[in-house]
Amino acid sequence: MSSKKNTFFVVCFFSMLFAFSQHKKLQLANEKYDHMAYMEAARLYEVLVKKGVESEKIFKNLGNSYYFNAKFDLAEKWYAKLFLLNKEQDEKSVLKYLHVLKVGGNFEKLKELGAWKIDGVDIEQKIDSLNKSPGYFFKFKTNRIAIHVEDAGINSEEADYGATFIKGALVFTSSRKISGATKDIFEWTNRPFSNLYSATLTTHEAFKKPKEFLKEIDTKFNESTAVFSQDGKTMYFTRNSFLNKKRKKDEDIVMLLKLYTANKEDGKWTNVTELPFNSDDYNCAHPALSKDGKILYFASNMPGTFGASDLFKVKISEDNTYSQPENLGASINTNSRETFPFISKDNELFFSSDGHFGMGGLDVFVTEINSEGSFDKPLNVGSPINSLKDDFGIFVADGNRKGFFSSNRDGGQGSDDIYKFIVKPIFDEIEEVLPPTIVRTILLNGTVNDAVNLENLQDVEVTLYDLETNKILDQIFTNEKGTYTFSVNEDKDFRMVFKIDTHLLVEQKLNSIAVDEASNLVYQEVFMEPILDAKVLANLDKIYFNSNDSFIRSDAALELDKLVILMLKTYPEMIIGIEGHTDPVGSHKYNDWLSQRRAASTYAYLVSKGVPKERIASYLGFGKRKPVNLCTGVIDCEPSKLELNRRIEFPIVQLNTKN
Repeated sequence: MSSKKNTFFVVCFFSMLFAFSQHKKLQLANEKYDHMAYMEAARLYEVLVKKGVESEKIFKNLGNSYYFNAKFDLAEKWYAKLFLLNKEQDEKSVLKYLHVLKVGGNFEKLKELGAWKIDGVDIEQKIDSLNKSPGYFFKFKTNRIAIHVEDAGINSEEADYGATFIKGALVFTSSRKISGATKDIFEWTNRPFSNLYSATLTTHEAFKKPKEFLKEIDTKFNESTAVFSQDGKTMYFTRNSFLNKKRKKDEDIVMLLKLYTANKEDGKWTNVTELPFNSDDYNCAHPALSKDGKILYFASNMPGTFGASDLFKVKISEDNTYSQPENLGASINTNSRETFPFISKDNELFFSSDGHFGMGGLDVFVTEINSEGSFDKPLNVGSPINSLKDDFGIFVADGNRKGFFSSNRDGGQGSDDIYKFIVKPIFDEIEEVLPPTIVRTILLNGTVNDAVNLENLQDVEVTLYDLETNKILDQIFTNEKGTYTFSVNEDKDFRMVFKIDTHLLVEQKLNSIAVDEASNLVYQEVFMEPILDAKVLANLDKIYFNSNDSFIRSDAALELDKLVILMLKTYPEMIIGIEGHTDPVGSHKYNDWLSQRRAASTYAYLVSKGVPKERIASYLGFGKRKPVNLCTGVIDCEPSKLELNRRIEFPIVQLNTKN
């Protein structure tokens, strides 16, 4: 065989080997893409492109892989190559390309592609108008303001988003690695699965180092975006459809997002329950609660959705059942994405959308919720909260004065970061030209104590008001040492309100101009009187009994143990009474006897746990004479309502010997 033929066969062999190798890499990249391992698929596709392998499918999958991970600059690069090969693309690809061009501010390309106009106005003019009116919504609400935005101080190199606030702590979602453990990788992002974290607020408006929030509900998959009831005992949160070690997925999403609830019992979160309107066919995510806690809002792509995701609501009944989901309608939802709802205490619905006209990707919008449940036209909150990138997951404190939001804008530490904002008034021009006045900064601080045992009180809500306008200036919670600190300007009258469920409210007034110039410090020690209700002080659930029985149930024993701790450690001189009550079924004679036995059983249990007999003034049965509801018998009441009357009450006779 000639040398030319040898060379020919060698070239053919290596060409076939190269082609086979590229085919295997392409096959692997496609498999990764089909399994939603988008970042690994993108890496493999880019290796192939560098070696000269190009196609519409490769460019489209590359663009989608980066789009699904909010890497819009890279998505734009590959969509551009896709449309350069062929401008005739499907509608979804066109919408994604328009989206990333808008996020990147590439207006010329937008006009070229789609003659992009909203309400007859060019997109560039719209964005220019928004940029000239920063804080559009807040300006609308408060006339002349400036908004200061800064890093919240709790971000990592991973995704951090979806902040809410409860009892002096910021609870948020993060995909950072958990200390001492390895969390599985979420193939979609090639990053760790997300988890809930909390960061306690210090007296200097900064946060302590974040820590894992709820180990008892944590799985190795995604937990995110929590919201809490007013009393802090119920939590709603988002999780991949993973319960009892089972997980679900559909054709488009790695594992479907579902809503769960949990209850706080004995300081721990338990009873994790999937909400009944979830499905294995669509997502439900990002819960929000109405002011009264009776309506749950969330985002979903369930049947009846206008776009990629809509906002829905369900009513929560007193027995914790839920109505059928109701779409919030066309005034809120568009043919794109509406997500991350939040309800302010001023009864406003904040949410993020890339369907309503905005400045970039997802923008934050707000609308008033009317008394009949309808909504006004949503307003864009403007810059600097909104940017050319995704801005979402807003939490607004009372009075729309400050809060937190999430964004993947340039300059952050990770893919998504949490920012805090403060809305400040701008003084009128005539005031600005006056000679500057030197104003001292005064520190108002002190300690809050229990007036009976003199121990420090943690988690007391301390609200600072301007006495003249009655506006809230700041609000914090006391730390574990019972201390609080406010920084204020002199020459003002203030009102401070101290509030916690277990004690009587305390209100104090003061004027900072009277502060000694050498110290610039006002220290106040506050004493709060305990409420004369043992159930509240011990955080007791009701003590229930089985029908026709006086035996102390295991759940009742757990509650009585709380009372033992309260009487022996917290208030060692407390004297209580014990009152037994029954349901209305049966005669007075029988119920009097049964309730007396229940009171006696409770007395015997407390004494067996070390409570001195002399600390229990009496134990009496009241039969069926004091029901807590209108039940009169088994005919008009279901068993669960009858059970409410089978209980023990603990009136406080004396808290200490000085009473």
